[in-house]
Amino acid sequence: MKSSIAVFFAASLVAALSTAPSIAATSLTTTPSAVTTPAAPTFDTELASVKGACLGATATKDACDAAVAAYVAAVKAANLAPGASDDALATLVVALAENASKLTPEVRTIVVAAIQSVAPEFQDKARGDQVVKIADTVASGQDVQTAAIQVPASPTR
Repeated sequence: MKSSIAVFFAASLVAALSTAPSIAATSLTTTPSAVTTPAAPTFDTELASVKGACLGATATKDACDAAVAAYVAAVKAANLAPGASDDALATLVVALAENASKLTPEVRTIVVAAIQSVAPEFQDKARGDQVVKIADTVASGQDVQTAAIQVPASPTR
């Protein structure tokens, strides 16, 4: 009895599908110009704010902290994939760490604190660990080879 019900159901389904209009031909037709890929977000405005608040002669810890927090918030709000999010954070660290030897001791202290605050935001722990090392190098007044934070994503995260 069960097999005859299954056969009847299958036959009814096949009959219904063969008489239904083709959905693919009518509703899924697109033109190449109608398909667009969204551009990757940039954080140029936020980065400029960070540079102004953290690296200039008038840099203050409070202004730098606020600018860095706004940058990190913008990256999080963009809902990027973990690797892309880490790349955006790495861009921030590179901007802060460049030319560390030319920073005054006061500005260097502000920059080190800013870099340290970004390190835990990395999804890839290995990259975050590299950022901590970069902060240590900046603290010593040495220039940083910032390519160090571009390590491959950890397979465990």
